[in-house]
Amino acid sequence: MRFQFHKAHLYWLSALLLLTAQLAHATPPTQHGMLWEISKPGKVPSYLFGTIHSEDSRVLELPRIVKRHFEYAESFTMEMLSDETSAQVFIRAMLLPPDQSLRQLLTAKEYTQLLDAIKNYHLPPDKLNQFKPWAVMALLNLPPQKTGVFLDMMLQDMARKQGKKVYGLETIQEQINIFDGLTQAEQLILLRETLENIDELDDMFKLLHKLYLTRDLSGMLAFSEEQQAGSEHPEMMEALNKRLINDRNLRMLERMQPRLNEGNAFIAVGALHLAGKNGLLKLLEAQGYQVTALY
Repeated sequence: MRFQFHKAHLYWLSALLLLTAQLAHATPPTQHGMLWEISKPGKVPSYLFGTIHSEDSRVLELPRIVKRHFEYAESFTMEMLSDETSAQVFIRAMLLPPDQSLRQLLTAKEYTQLLDAIKNYHLPPDKLNQFKPWAVMALLNLPPQKTGVFLDMMLQDMARKQGKKVYGLETIQEQINIFDGLTQAEQLILLRETLENIDELDDMFKLLHKLYLTRDLSGMLAFSEEQQAGSEHPEMMEALNKRLINDRNLRMLERMQPRLNEGNAFIAVGALHLAGKNGLLKLLEAQGYQVTALY
C-alpha cells in the first residue's frame, strides 16, 4: 500500500504531542487510572478519559465501564476534531517551501539513515523530501500504520454515530503552532535525536502500551522523565515541555468548563495530560472538583 494523505494523518500530530509529553515530570504513585469522574456539588458529574494514540486491539476494546459512561454521555469532547478542512491545513503546514528539501538539511549519513528508517512507512523519497523536520519526526514517533483506526478517531466516529454533540478543546492551528513555531535548527535537533534513538522506538511503544493498559499514569510519567534525561539540549526541551504540557493543560482546562457546567460530558485527552502536579486532575481539584478514579 502506498502512503496517502487523509484525515487520519491529523492524528500524527496529536500522537506526537502525547509521545513528546515524555518531557513531563513524574507524578506520585497515587494517580492510577484512565477513567475519572469529575464532580462538584450542584453539578451533574462528567467523565475524563485518558487516551493513547494506538491501533492496538487491546486499546480499541473499551472496558465495559468506559463504554457505558461513553454511551450514556450527552456530549463528547476530545483534544482536536478531525475533518477534511483541517486535514488540508495540516498537510500544508507539514511541507517545506518549494525551494527547500529535507535532503538539503541533513548530512548524507543522516539522510541514508532516514531512508532506512522510513521504509516501513511506504513514503516515497520525493514525498519525504517535501516534509519539514518536525513532520518527519512526528511520523517516526509512531509505529507504521496498519489499519488507520486509532483510539482517538474511533471515539470521535462513535460519538457522531450516536448523535452526540462533539467538541474539540484545541484547533488544528494551535496544535501545529507548537512544532511549526520551532526554528528549523530546533526541528532538526529533534529529528536527529529521533534518528539517534530509532532502534529503541519499538521497545518504547511496547512499554508505553503496557503502562497504559495497566492504567499506570505514574509509570508513564516516570518513563517520560527518564527519556527527557537523555536529551543533549535540556533548555530547549524544557521550553518545549512548557508549550506541550503546561500551557496546553491550562487551555484545555478553560475550554472544558462549559461541558463540565452542562454535566454528563465525556472528555478524552492524552493520558499524560491527566497526571502530575500540573496535570488536569490536580488542576480540576484546585477548582473545587472531586476527581475519582473509576477505572
